[in-house]
Amino acid sequence: MVEYFPLPGSSLQDVDTPALLIDLPKFEQNMNKVADFYRDREAKVRPHIKGHKCPEIAHLQLDAGGTVGGVCAAKLGEAEAMVHGGIRQVLIFNQITTAPKMRRLTALARHADISVAVDDPGNVDELSEAAQATGVTVGACVEVDIGLDRCGVDPGQLAVDLAKRVAGARGLRFDGLLGYEGSMPYLDFEERTLKTRERIQRLLDSREMVEAAGMHCNIVGGGGTNTWNITGTFPGMTEVQPGRYIIADLLYEPLGDFEVSLKVLATVVSRPRKGLAVVDVGHKAIHLNFSAHSPREKFPYLPSDFDGFPKVESPKGARFTSLDSEHGRLHVEGDAEQLRRGDKIVLLTAYEGTPVNQHDYYVGVRDGTVETVWEITAGRKYR
Repeated sequence: MVEYFPLPGSSLQDVDTPALLIDLPKFEQNMNKVADFYRDREAKVRPHIKGHKCPEIAHLQLDAGGTVGGVCAAKLGEAEAMVHGGIRQVLIFNQITTAPKMRRLTALARHADISVAVDDPGNVDELSEAAQATGVTVGACVEVDIGLDRCGVDPGQLAVDLAKRVAGARGLRFDGLLGYEGSMPYLDFEERTLKTRERIQRLLDSREMVEAAGMHCNIVGGGGTNTWNITGTFPGMTEVQPGRYIIADLLYEPLGDFEVSLKVLATVVSRPRKGLAVVDVGHKAIHLNFSAHSPREKFPYLPSDFDGFPKVESPKGARFTSLDSEHGRLHVEGDAEQLRRGDKIVLLTAYEGTPVNQHDYYVGVRDGTVETVWEITAGRKYR
């Protein structure tokens, strides 16, 4: 089956829908803001690609500067897509535990510098055995639970003990420590900084103990988009690993740091009656309705009228009332009442994860014209 790809030079109005758009000027502004911030700092950026899942974007991030020279991935499949796309240094901030994944991991390590997170002595032994069997070296970072209560060993002596286990394991290379402080959902920058410092200090204290035990930490990493300009400023941190900043979404708009550059183009397919327009974008193509689980539980700074639906960029007077699998219902009034079947509208995403994982390519747009098309090769890589 031949997929329709819009040609560069095409008008945005000629792009078939649903289509995942990148507003290139806003995308570049987001990218350069982070690159410029870390260009002359001790810590550098390791862009997390789980948000955009695209090797072309990863290359642009690395070329922008201020980075460690490699990227961060959440899944082994994402790492494979990055390496196949020409990225030669990937840190998988996740545990690799099944035998099939270990075989894939060690095969990938033949072609790139690969590191993984570990938080269990048995897993260290399994990885060591797999690496020896393949004749490769795999980097390993001890993940420290600094307050997220997810993966990771406790800070302090347990981190030291596991680091020793890695350092003594054949086929493995001890790379350092990882810790994720969480999204830090505080609108006030000073409060966000204080809460981040409390957690990151646990990682830095663990680094001090590990290095006192004779092991050097080449990597001491953490951070995300909410703490992009906080985590990497603490002395002793070597890298910060934000991901969603590059394309952003409505969840991060209130912070004021980044522009929403990821959008979805939709077509009005029906105007069954006054006040109602139906578009060809449902939750499969853009994101799930958060009505059953309010995102304000995780992001309490969101405005009270945030309902989890996409936001209509234009025309004014259109808002979503529901998302089905393939259809979106819009209540329209004012200027939006003039919408007709076949009209195109641009939607801002309330959560970038779902549309990025569902679409096959990005359409990069500048001034209403298609400039580029990027394939999302790491989409749907759950393993």
